Amino acid sequence: MRTLHFSLRKILFLLFIILRFSAFAQSYSGLGGAIPDHSTARSYPMLVSSLDSNILDFDFGVERVWLKIHHSAVRDLAIYLMSPDGTTVELCSGNGGLGDDFDSTVFDGVSTRLITMGIAPFRDAYLPEHSLGLFNNGQLGNGVWRLLVADYVAGDTGSVLEWGIVFSDNPVAPLSFSSGPCQDYDGRSCMCPDSGIAPCSLLPDMIISETMLKDTFWRRETTGLLRVTNSCANIGYGPMELEGTGRWKCGDSLVSGPILCPDGNWSKQELKQRIWKKTSGPLFDFEDTLVGAMQFHADLGHRHLHIDDWAQNTIRIKGPETDPSQWPVIASGKKVSFCVYDHLQCGDAFYNCVYEDSLYYYSRLSNRGLGTGYDACGALIQGISVGYSDVYDWTLEGQEIPLDSLCNGKYYLVAELDPKHLFRDLNRNNNVSVVEIELRNQIAGCCKSSFRIDTIDKAENIYQFVSLAIPAPDSVLWEIGDLIRRDMFPVFDFEPDSQESFTIRLHVFSDGCRDSISRQVHLFPDACVPEWIGSLYDFKYECYLTDSLRFMRVNTSDVSPNANYLKISPFHHLFTSKTPAEISVKMLYETEDSNGCIYGDTLVYYADFSKVEVPDKKSVLLVYPNPVYGNEFIIDFSIWEELPPLTIRIFDLQGREVSSYNHINGKIIEKKVVVPIKDEMRGLYLLQVETEKSIHVGKISKI
Repeated sequence: MRTLHFSLRKILFLLFIILRFSAFAQSYSGLGGAIPDHSTARSYPMLVSSLDSNILDFDFGVERVWLKIHHSAVRDLAIYLMSPDGTTVELCSGNGGLGDDFDSTVFDGVSTRLITMGIAPFRDAYLPEHSLGLFNNGQLGNGVWRLLVADYVAGDTGSVLEWGIVFSDNPVAPLSFSSGPCQDYDGRSCMCPDSGIAPCSLLPDMIISETMLKDTFWRRETTGLLRVTNSCANIGYGPMELEGTGRWKCGDSLVSGPILCPDGNWSKQELKQRIWKKTSGPLFDFEDTLVGAMQFHADLGHRHLHIDDWAQNTIRIKGPETDPSQWPVIASGKKVSFCVYDHLQCGDAFYNCVYEDSLYYYSRLSNRGLGTGYDACGALIQGISVGYSDVYDWTLEGQEIPLDSLCNGKYYLVAELDPKHLFRDLNRNNNVSVVEIELRNQIAGCCKSSFRIDTIDKAENIYQFVSLAIPAPDSVLWEIGDLIRRDMFPVFDFEPDSQESFTIRLHVFSDGCRDSISRQVHLFPDACVPEWIGSLYDFKYECYLTDSLRFMRVNTSDVSPNANYLKISPFHHLFTSKTPAEISVKMLYETEDSNGCIYGDTLVYYADFSKVEVPDKKSVLLVYPNPVYGNEFIIDFSIWEELPPLTIRIFDLQGREVSSYNHINGKIIEKKVVVPIKDEMRGLYLLQVETEKSIHVGKISKI
């Protein structure tokens, strides 16, 4: 009876596989066998012959794959399917939690469940890690197909019981097939941004879907940890295409490929972004820009190449800024690297392309499908086509945010795509998504009050007190002497009288919890005056504080002031304008009063640099080769009557000095100074040549 019951169940299951959604289908079954413990992939072959149509494409091809595997720890397994022409699709890697077995599991292209979100024994139909449409690429279907199974962790064993493939006239659509008017092979019907005309750059427009951040189905909270899901979608006019340059490095040293470096980390490959450009004809032009690196990730569930610094997830409290990425960070995940490929089509099946409550549908995007059908985590090319998203779910390594002694309550989950601003994007303003969340599994019944101070209007002497209370309180109360203000959150604007010191109290109330903080505040609205001190980008501030200055920070850089002297470099303003505009400098200072009491705060000082006398800057430098392809370049001073002592500095575009060179100790050939430049310095830089009497500036590009 047990044998009969099993056979009937098997027959019904196969009938379900063959008949579901298929007008015409052919099914084939493969061989099983033991899965070696802690080893590389073993192959389980299956011969396919006599297909009704031997060519696999969008008319006839692979519709679904089914399998049964017995294994006591399926999360240890990585499962792939290989076709006769060598095309390999990742079905499932490192998924299933703590469960056992794949019990009549189906992989297809129409299910609304991701295998990465499934729990063993997987008794359902799922979308695989990569699309089965990769097989329907015009290849011949007859031949030997192979199921590849690897067990990467020692200690558990199992076997493949049976597996199979269903071919039908309702196949999974090939990724390289675009259903829109804009085609990879003919760009004449592609739309330019803002309805422009060719030639134009077809830039991607990347977002992180709010729905997958907001819906609790797509995240998991445990004590001390929050795991989140990111869906990075392209709703722009061209693909996000990323290619390896073939240059692999361990640190500064070139190596042969993806290898383990002496420091235990994997080597990195230089990465370039390819921008598609529409022309007046059918063919596209392309523009390549170096943007970062890719690296092999050996963690189970990955085991492929990732794009570095692709996204970052943080827990924040609301600040006064309009940009959520500037709000105070309470907990932070690491900058996550992704394997970037076309995972899901934009639509309402998963709500994977949502920004500011707007759902972007694949069918409504002008250049939908434009791209090459990015299908795998390869070393040569990765990307996201127009109208697709890449989903990294909460189960994967790197998607966690450690929560260190946080109170239960309301916070903001902020996900930022491209946090280092490495990639070209049509609209950087939508790279950040923010949703309000409530933590429930952390510390109950607690709240913590704190605040900071900024000036927001020097002329009107208005100061802004910003609450840093956690979690987001139900109500707040600010108290300065007899002045009381309620429910002004997160900011409280205050105009003090002539006094420079006063006491401020903040009271917060959250879910039955109350906490207060009291601080003595010292204001010096006109404390610092700028003065140019003889170098192109350097100014000094004379800061008149009532007590001895112990510590100061300008913006994000720590400095050690000499008495009341401070040297800063407001680079952006001085380089872009001969007459600099007013700028603000944020300082964190600590002082010690006559009683030995140490106090400190953050203030924003405003300085009018238009009244500061700056020497004229002349761009008279002859620099070659430019762009620089090697490790040195030449500055030609042949037109100078004599060559005085020189100091040569190189700055990045943020005004940070990255290299300094004194030519006296260097190589000079007929008034030509040979300047070394580091191999890893790639991009656009600003060059400053300073003599005793003059300063000269220019630009160099390192390829």
